[in-house]
Amino acid sequence: MYIFLKDCNLNSAFNYLLLSLLLYAFFFFVSGLFAKLALKYSKSKSDPEKKASTDENATSDVYEIVLNLLWKEKKIDYASYKSLPIVVILFIILNAASFISRGKVFGQIYLALIFETFPFLTMPVLFRAYTYYKECRVWRFDQCKDCAAITDKFISENKEPIRVVIHYADDSSWAFLSGKSNDTNDGRVVSMEEIIKENPLLSILYVLPEGHRAELKNKKWFVSFID
Repeated sequence: MYIFLKDCNLNSAFNYLLLSLLLYAFFFFVSGLFAKLALKYSKSKSDPEKKASTDENATSDVYEIVLNLLWKEKKIDYASYKSLPIVVILFIILNAASFISRGKVFGQIYLALIFETFPFLTMPVLFRAYTYYKECRVWRFDQCKDCAAITDKFISENKEPIRVVIHYADDSSWAFLSGKSNDTNDGRVVSMEEIIKENPLLSILYVLPEGHRAELKNKKWFVSFID
């Protein structure tokens, strides 16, 4: 990139903007290809018929490990997605500075280094954000979006965090609970889509098999079999 910026004039500012946009465009093109391959692979792995042969031999410990790995990755992707506005603002500021100075900022070694490395440093953030966006468009639960799910008043009315998720074996239904009460009078019914839309990080709970319960304690999920 230095070759196109070394003149330190207005053309350098235009070159920086153009090169940055081209780098991001190429990056998104490649990321899109990888994302499609990843989604296709994960979809084949989550096929109910293929899962049936492995679920019988799997234990709660295995599901717990998988769930916590997905939870960790999902939180990173979500944080990257939320930081997108910051990346855009910084990109605008850098380009505004290059045009206002008419490219003279590239004549200072340390400033030029910041400008040149910025697109490359932000690419991992953009990739994570893009992954989160694509994953949010894929519905992986065994129940449809309009299917009913059980929750409680502490979540639906008081906006308490969900700490307990149950996947029932008898009808494949789901429950998303606060863990504060077992009183049936506190129960509420919402759609699966509504509960996941309000709590997007919980989309990784699709891996929880029927007849199992997951509880969030100290930022970690613990999976157990429902007696």
